[in-house]
Amino acid sequence: MPELRVVAVSNDGTRLVLKAADSTEYTLPIDERLRAAVRNDRARLGQIEIEVESHLRPATSRPA
Repeated sequence: MPELRVVAVSNDGTRLVLKAADSTEYTLPIDERLRAAVRNDRARLGQIEIEVESHLRPATSRPA
């Protein structure tokens, strides 16, 4: 996995622009999870994980 560094924020302010040592650029959405990680808000990160998991649970099968 390449090590990335932050080089900019997108013009619309919704993504970080990251660059690898080989000059390949990547973008990363600036979302609540990233904001919580930057603030070191472990409680909020845990809450986000619970919310994501609850949305990803498979639907129970229903009789036809």
